[in-house]
Amino acid sequence: MTAKVDVKIIVNHILDRMNEDPLVDAAMVKVDVTPRGTVTLRGSVPTYRARRAAEEDSWAVEGVKRVHDFLVVPMPDPAAFMDARFPGDEGLLATVNQYLRGQDILNPLTIDVAVEDGVVTLRGSVNAFWKRRRAEEVVLGVDGVEILNTYLTVVPTVDLGDEVIAERIIDGMQENSLIEAQAVDVKVNRGLVTLQGTVSGHLAKREAFEIALYTEGVIDVRDELIIQRA
Repeated sequence: MTAKVDVKIIVNHILDRMNEDPLVDAAMVKVDVTPRGTVTLRGSVPTYRARRAAEEDSWAVEGVKRVHDFLVVPMPDPAAFMDARFPGDEGLLATVNQYLRGQDILNPLTIDVAVEDGVVTLRGSVNAFWKRRRAEEVVLGVDGVEILNTYLTVVPTVDLGDEVIAERIIDGMQENSLIEAQAVDVKVNRGLVTLQGTVSGHLAKREAFEIALYTEGVIDVRDELIIQRA
């Protein structure tokens, strides 16, 4: 049995570390801790470097057993990237590449971008499913993108095995007060996660998806959860 921790002390220690961290604005981060030592971070940070720093600040506190990092990095400002010198597809290609290079968690050398008549195609690889989602979100935020075709392959840096991935997702759901973990069925096949069952609302559905999204080793998530009204 996992020993219970002093929730208030851990929250205060995490916030203290964040306040001392020049990369993190602690006022923009909400820290929740369960009695079993699971930390959930919500809010926003300016960069993925800051996101990693906030996670590391949490892990550095004694008593922390798991960290769920749901911090949001705002999308780039389109005005900072638009370049009138390159009209049409050439300009769109330049802008998309600038957007992707502005994401410090994406390696532009592993992502190939092609543009034809406003249709953007991404090929290459990333090492996590959530990074593929981020690349898609970034590109769809570019003015002028009509259609996005994504052929990015997810190649995890560590092969955890399906059972370990499923266990980590289930553990995360059990620690989340919004999700009735026993009502959710988690299936994993070669890194492809399928979520089935019921949740109480849209927020619980999103939380379940994000737990799977940010679990190491996941290459894709199929969300088949049904919202069951009370």
